[in-house]
Amino acid sequence: MRVRGRCLWFVVSVALTLQSSTASPTFGGDVASLRTVKTAYEQEAMGSSASFLFQTWREGTDPCIDQWNGVACVIVSPDADVQRVSDLVLRAEGETFLSGALVADIGLLDALQRLDLSGNQLTGTFPEEIAQLPSLEHLNVSGNRLAGALPSFQPNASLEAADLSFNDFSGQLPEAWCGGNFSVRLAGNPRLCGAAPECGGAEGFPDLLGGLAGTSLAAPGELMNWTCDASPP
Repeated sequence: MRVRGRCLWFVVSVALTLQSSTASPTFGGDVASLRTVKTAYEQEAMGSSASFLFQTWREGTDPCIDQWNGVACVIVSPDADVQRVSDLVLRAEGETFLSGALVADIGLLDALQRLDLSGNQLTGTFPEEIAQLPSLEHLNVSGNRLAGALPSFQPNASLEAADLSFNDFSGQLPEAWCGGNFSVRLAGNPRLCGAAPECGGAEGFPDLLGGLAGTSLAAPGELMNWTCDASPP
């Protein structure tokens, strides 16, 4: 029985080695973008516990083959010889969180389908490079400190759901959302204010899940009987 057990262990070990050696590597552009993200947030953290999120992102390793924390990959076509980053999930974990600006280089991950950076302490505006990602389906940046205008998602993009709640976005609902068929959460952004765009002949508007509590926005079709304070915070 002991010999059989050793043989089984050997077979499994060889299989795992072969799988690792034959797996397709990560597309070089995706690797470069992820390394930029790591460098930016580790420098911002200045040695804080944020580095825990990147402990598997080691030099000489491959994001897809070596399964970096928070990264998932796909092979976009049967004849592709590389994998593309499809998911980037770096949520805050207790006292471990990201701080600083939302790194625009994430917008270079053009096969990205899911981005979840919720619960961190991200500041600054939302980069248009990320808003225009062509394959992005699910976005969650809730519970940060992002400010400025809401991102101008395009209605013909792949986006299905965006959670922008509990930040510090300001201004009105973007006209670029006219015709959109995605859902969005906006509650808890007290500096959002104004009437919904009329959208002209465009059909549809994103579903405002969870309502507009904690904002001064008027929902589509709602009469606005209040004024917006345009003064800086």
